[in-house]
Amino acid sequence: MTNENLIIESFKPFSESMLWQLSYDYYHDKGIEAWRSGEVPHHLTSNATIGRFYAAMIFSYLKDIHKVNDTDTPVYILELGAGHGRLAFHILKHLVAFVESHNTPLPKFTYILSDIASKNLDYFSTHPQLLEYIDQGVLDVAYFNATSTTEIELRHSKKTLKQGDVDQYMLSIANYFFDSLPNDLYELSDGSVNSIEVSLQTKKDLESIPDKPRLNDLETVYRRASISTETPLDDHVIDLLNEYSKVLDQGNLMLPTTSIQCLQNIQKISTKGLLLLSMDKGYHDLESIRKLPLPDMVAHGSVSFQVNFHALAHYCKIQRGETIFAELSNFNIEVVCMLFCDDKDVFKLTKNEFHKEVDKYGPDDYLTLKRLLYSLIPTLTLQQILSFLRLSNYDSTIAKNCLNRVKQLIPTITHEERVKLKECFSLVWNSYFRRLDKDDMAFEFGGILYQLAYYEEAISFFDHSVEVFGHTPDELFNRSLCHYQLHQDELFKASLATLIAEYPDYPQIADLQKLDLTA
Repeated sequence: MTNENLIIESFKPFSESMLWQLSYDYYHDKGIEAWRSGEVPHHLTSNATIGRFYAAMIFSYLKDIHKVNDTDTPVYILELGAGHGRLAFHILKHLVAFVESHNTPLPKFTYILSDIASKNLDYFSTHPQLLEYIDQGVLDVAYFNATSTTEIELRHSKKTLKQGDVDQYMLSIANYFFDSLPNDLYELSDGSVNSIEVSLQTKKDLESIPDKPRLNDLETVYRRASISTETPLDDHVIDLLNEYSKVLDQGNLMLPTTSIQCLQNIQKISTKGLLLLSMDKGYHDLESIRKLPLPDMVAHGSVSFQVNFHALAHYCKIQRGETIFAELSNFNIEVVCMLFCDDKDVFKLTKNEFHKEVDKYGPDDYLTLKRLLYSLIPTLTLQQILSFLRLSNYDSTIAKNCLNRVKQLIPTITHEERVKLKECFSLVWNSYFRRLDKDDMAFEFGGILYQLAYYEEAISFFDHSVEVFGHTPDELFNRSLCHYQLHQDELFKASLATLIAEYPDYPQIADLQKLDLTA
């Protein structure tokens, strides 16, 4: 092969590149395996702390609406591009608890898990922990395509939300959603505006390229082009380009045109207005735009780019809306609240909650501290680990990463720490979204609880393990030891018999057979 790149797609306007279709095809083909395989990261975007942030915002939103509207008109909460459903689980876990503890009635709500991949919708509808909320009537599932959906068909309630149908404020969550939608790309230079076109190329041999190229194997090559007079621009695009050309002498400009179209379609469903909560990688100030190089494609099976929240805020402004950004901590992510409505003063509690949840200690701060925690795990005491778990709202991924250190500390554990650790495991399990990760968290917890002499609790976790992974030789061995310690002779014999029948070559069977049941 020569040093020249192989051209997969010739130059096209950025928003028309096949990279967006390849990204869609990846999610459509892979379904939930995109996250279960680990190829697409999800803890950063969908942990227990971020779920609690959204829940607190929604709770304040419901209280604000209650002041001006009746409680019988339901509120629809639309999560865009829900993917694996883990975020919705964390949100609902906290939100339902907040609502149940409130001493006055609040508007009824339906949380809508939406996605473009039918496999994901099926997964939502059959996941045991999500089914609980579906059965309660607070969760539904719907197909949603950011580029074309104008009506939302709810799978379980059989309702269709059409334009103008909802006589209530709506709330939408765009959590790491806008970063994977098509953008238009322009170059600003001394008052002139040019289009930027992209070609997709690869260094791989032609024989190694499948019929459908993988985004991970592709490179983007850009070139300047004149804006075609044959391509009519939407009014909001023209307005944005005019505004940017007045204040920017130089710069590469990503315009989130598909994101704006998506918001327009959602806005038309409600007669009252829309509140958007978004969290994503991106920027919201002009100084950041001045320094931007041509966009760097981040490929992780799918594709994502930095989000121009400055442009989305400008769109919100011309819609007579209001945008609030995180100001004190946005080193890792942007956290944004947009109100698309005339009566913005209605949402005083919501605005206050945003400032409290984001600027005092928010999701960005949590991510910074999480990285610090991971660097310190080998040196942490058990009390420090428990403190971090409380700070993380008992997040399961934090717990998983600390398990090896916990095992090291067991020989030195105090009675008080032993009790606290047992309670902590119970709280982590309560907030653990199951069947997504390949890790057997229940087995790990059960093994540690056995070492701490909490035999009944250990058996309970082994039962949880079997629900997802079935019997394994290590699980049956540990279960048998628990029954032995509890003097449950018949159960010991039964689990040992199962171990022998299913795994006759397991080397530690002999150790169990030597145990004296009369001791």
